[in-house]
Amino acid sequence: MTAARVERTLHRAHRLRLAEFWCPPSSPRWHVPNVIPGSPHVVFPRTSSVIRHVGGEPTLANAGHVMFYNAGQRYRRRLHDPSGDRCWFVELRPSLLAELGGDGEFRFASGPSDPQARLLLHAAVRHLAADRADALLAEETLLEALSRAVAAAAAFHHSGQSSTPRPAWSELVESAKELLTGTACERLSLDDLARRLHVSEFHLARAFRAGTGMSLHRYRTLLRLELALERLADPETDLARLARELGYASHSHFTDRFRGVFGVPPSAVRGVMGRRTLQELHRVVRAPLRGRGRPPTRRLRPRSPSPGTTPVAGSASPG
Repeated sequence: MTAARVERTLHRAHRLRLAEFWCPPSSPRWHVPNVIPGSPHVVFPRTSSVIRHVGGEPTLANAGHVMFYNAGQRYRRRLHDPSGDRCWFVELRPSLLAELGGDGEFRFASGPSDPQARLLLHAAVRHLAADRADALLAEETLLEALSRAVAAAAAFHHSGQSSTPRPAWSELVESAKELLTGTACERLSLDDLARRLHVSEFHLARAFRAGTGMSLHRYRTLLRLELALERLADPETDLARLARELGYASHSHFTDRFRGVFGVPPSAVRGVMGRRTLQELHRVVRAPLRGRGRPPTRRLRPRSPSPGTTPVAGSASPG
């Protein structure tokens, strides 16, 4: 995409459309009200930007969140990431939204990110870009990602976690999100974060969980692993180097964290997302839904390195 073309459709079906969006820093969209046309949108941020629905509070939207818009929703955005606002979004018919658990419109503006939904979305996008993509399989994967994203947001709001009893908590949560976004690859402790925000560790941890539905550590992990998913689209990605750049102590630590969140090691989703890989990934992600406990022991096999490259030490092991 170029500065003149900020939207590109990746897949279109009867009741949904997947598209890539970029609002460059030079765009006039940053200075005027924006409006969602047509149908409801589910937006998966790839960079950070501040979004404020008309009548709502500003929210730092990033990989830790999914944003929801009804048709005709007016909102404003504020620049946060110097590269602008990049995201994937799914435009869906109200009838599909109703089947996903709504009544044709969203009752919330944002929700906590579901890791498996993010993984499936990345996988579907990469599969659609591959040669001989299976459109049916990609669409099923998108529907699963949408279902999980909407369910996670609904559960958060219906549980009452989303209500912050004191207005000052909202400001603290947004400040903490901004700090974590800017330092996602640094190894800051709870004490470090609290001191930078001028609050106690207990107050910060309690307010953040109440405002986001997750711990500070979990939030930072999601930000790191989103960066990992972006990088893993390149089949030449060196996992040991990526682990260091993301702030992990070792390749095995990164692999353990990645597998603990997504159910598969990073080596299994590196590079081209073919039909067989996407099918296996889809099964692995759905497996925990059939019962409690850890994901099944049998996992995706790590991807083989590209011809002419040297395998990264340890990349073929489950970590």
